[in-house]
Amino acid sequence: MSEWNEAPKTVIEMAKRIIANDHPELMTASIAFVMKSEGEDDQGRSRFKIKPHQTWAKAAKIPAKYDALMDFQFLIWIQEEIWDRLDYHQQEALIDHEMCHCGFNDNDAPSMIPHDFEEFSCVIERHGLWRKSLLEMGKAAQQYIQDDLKFDQTKNEISTSAAPGRVASLTGGQLKAMTNQTAL
Repeated sequence: MSEWNEAPKTVIEMAKRIIANDHPELMTASIAFVMKSEGEDDQGRSRFKIKPHQTWAKAAKIPAKYDALMDFQFLIWIQEEIWDRLDYHQQEALIDHEMCHCGFNDNDAPSMIPHDFEEFSCVIERHGLWRKSLLEMGKAAQQYIQDDLKFDQTKNEISTSAAPGRVASLTGGQLKAMTNQTAL
């Protein structure tokens, strides 16, 4: 059975920095983070097993019916056993990826944003970048490669010009309430 735990401060600080630098559309959003763990068996061994195509994290819009339990618009859970195996840059990419799913519609209501593209590697190998979304992905990958895979150190600094809306971990009672629900 999965266990839900508070997200560490490092996750919250990283998320704030990512919003400030890369997600201005989320500056007024309220986003909760939690860590999901599979726990340990009776012998103290992790119940977590790595599987192909495993979900590493997931963003969800919090339904209005939970407003009384938690005052957040979005919930992002991260698989703790995966998180612990990632380096800093991979952790940052994972949070950035999940935040890309969070957005607002034309009425400023929270909404979930789908991926820009979806495809199998073998189809690209056989047919190339055959859709517009794949061409855009190819351009983004090419630009990344052309930048000599250099990491921009300035992205580690949080902008002081504007602070993100609200980014926090769910705590005690909120975690308990969440574990009693199956809708998220």
